[in-house]
Amino acid sequence: ALDGFDASYSAWSDPEIDALLDQIAQEFDTDARAELYKELQAYMYDNPPFIYLYEPISFEAINSAVQGYVPNSVEQYYLKDVWLGE
Repeated sequence: ALDGFDASYSAWSDPEIDALLDQIAQEFDTDARAELYKELQAYMYDNPPFIYLYEPISFEAINSAVQGYVPNSVEQYYLKDVWLGE
């Protein structure tokens, strides 16, 4: 579905999903668009692009002097707004 875009690290593509995404992009009626999204989700449930073998559990411990740090689910660290307080 994301074939040809930089964000498609796997280069995975599915003609059915591509067609549904095209329909969604062209649909302006909110209810009709919601139905297309339901159809897309059902299709992806039955035809997953990936099967994850496991999901690692991660923990973060932060010293109370660290200020401005915001943990996130993708484990990318943005430290621009982080500082040491007292």
